[in-house]
Amino acid sequence: MFEQTRRKLTLFYGGIAALLLLVMVFFFYFSLSFVITANVKDSLQFLTAKIGHESREHHMFDWEPDKPPPLPDKGKGRKGRVDWDFLQPTQFAFVQGPEGGPPITSLGESQVQLTQTVSDFISQQPLEPGEMDHIQLTVDGTTKTYAIFRAPIDGLDPSDPIVYFGEDITSMDQLLGQMQLLLTITSVLLLGLGTAAGYFFAGRAMVPITQAYKRQKEFTADASHELRTPLSVMLSSTEILAEKKESLPPFHQTVLTGMMDEITRMIRMVENLLSLARSETDAAELPHDAQEQFDVGQMAREVCTQMYGSAAQKGVQLTLADEEKLGPLPFHGNKDQIRQLLYILIDNAIKYTDSGGFVAVSVASVKYKKLKITVKDTGCGIPEEDLPFIFERFYRIDKGRSRATGGTGLGLSIAAQIVAKHKGKISVESKLQAGTTFTVLLKDH
Repeated sequence: MFEQTRRKLTLFYGGIAALLLLVMVFFFYFSLSFVITANVKDSLQFLTAKIGHESREHHMFDWEPDKPPPLPDKGKGRKGRVDWDFLQPTQFAFVQGPEGGPPITSLGESQVQLTQTVSDFISQQPLEPGEMDHIQLTVDGTTKTYAIFRAPIDGLDPSDPIVYFGEDITSMDQLLGQMQLLLTITSVLLLGLGTAAGYFFAGRAMVPITQAYKRQKEFTADASHELRTPLSVMLSSTEILAEKKESLPPFHQTVLTGMMDEITRMIRMVENLLSLARSETDAAELPHDAQEQFDVGQMAREVCTQMYGSAAQKGVQLTLADEEKLGPLPFHGNKDQIRQLLYILIDNAIKYTDSGGFVAVSVASVKYKKLKITVKDTGCGIPEEDLPFIFERFYRIDKGRSRATGGTGLGLSIAAQIVAKHKGKISVESKLQAGTTFTVLLKDH
C-alpha cells in the first residue's frame, strides 16, 4: 500500500516537474527562435531602406510601360542603375518584373538554381509587403536555408517591379536544431534525475507515516487480542444468567437479551479487526507457504451448506448455480482466506435481502486462467453515491439497519483485502430495491 502511494506521489510530482520543464524548454527555444528571426528581419528591413534610397536617387522605377525596365546590377554612377554594393555576401536581391513578369535579379550565373527556386516559391506563395518566409535549397548535396522578405517600398504602383531580399540563415537554422537536440537531451536527463530524487525523498517523507501506521496496526492487533478474553467472560456470564431468564422480571429479560446481542456483536467486531490487522502486511503478495492447491467448487458447496440455515431462518432462498454439474475448480491460494471471502459475500447478501428474496452464488472458471465468483441478491440495493465507499472500513450505508443485522462495517473491507492479496479484482453493481451483484476475479498463478 505504501509503495503504491510512493509511486503515485513520484508520478504526480514528476509530472508537475515535467510540465514545468517542458514549458521552460519551449519558452527558451521559441524565444531564441524569435530573437534570431527578428534579427534577420531587421537586417532585411535595413536593406529595404537602402533600396528605397537607391531607387529614388537613380530613378530605378522610372521607365515607360512599353519599354523594358533598366536591369539592376553593380554598375556605378549610371542613371537608372542601382548600386547593390550594400548587400552582404550572405544576402541577395530578387526583383520580380511588374504584373508578374520575368524575374530581374542581381544574382550571378552561379546562383541560377537559387534564382529559379525563389521565382517558383514566389509564384506559388506570393508574400505580402513586409512578410517573411523560409525556403530550402539543396546544392551539391548541401542543404541551405534562406529567409525571403518582400520589401515594402513606398510610392510603388502596380506597374512597378517587386523587390525581394534574401539571406542565407543556414548557420542559424543549424544552431536552432543543435539547441533543440541539446534541450531535449538535457530535459530527459533532468527529468530522470528529478524522478529518481522524487522517489527517494517520497520514501523519506513517508517514513514517519509508515511507522505510525505500523504502530496503529500493532495496537489494533494487541487491543483486539486483549479484548477477546474479557468479552468471552462477559458472554459466558450472560449465558449463565440466561439459564435463569424465565425467573427474571420482563424488563430484566429484555436488558439481558440486549446485553448478549451487543457482546456478540463486539466479539464479531474484535475478530474482524484482528483479521484485518493480521492480513495487512507490507508484503505485496501472499507468502508462498500460505498458499496451497484446493477445489473452489467444493468449497463453495460447503459454505453454501453452512449458510442454508441462516437463509432459511430469514426466509431467503440460497442457491448455488449448477451445483450438481459443478466440477472441480482447482485454485492456488490461501484456502482459509478464500473461504472467508465466500462467507462474507454470502452472509452480506442474506442479511440485506428481505424474506421471500433470492441469493444466487456462482463459481466458474473463465479464460486466461481466471476464477470468477459471483454473489447476486434481490435485496434492498445500494445507493449509487455510496458504491465508491462500501469497501472502506466501518462504512455503513444505513447505520440503523446495519446495527439491527449485526453488521460492523468491516466485512467488505476484509473481502477487498483478501482479493487484493490474491492479485484479483472485486466489483459491485447495484440498484435500489432491485438487488446487488458482487463479482470477484482471481487469477490462478
